[in-house]
Amino acid sequence: MPLSATLGIRQEPPVDRRFPIELRLKRPGQLDQEARAAIAFALTGQEQADPRSPP
Repeated sequence: MPLSATLGIRQEPPVDRRFPIELRLKRPGQLDQEARAAIAFALTGQEQADPRSPP
């Protein structure tokens, strides 16, 4: 069975309408790689609507 990579994603509670995230990539035989970011996004009215209800 081949060894595979693992990607871990951690999300923190929002701060000032930005969402802190942390990514960690683990690969066999290699150093772990990490990245951090604080992202901001907004949903449109259509995206906020319940996707299960008909348009």
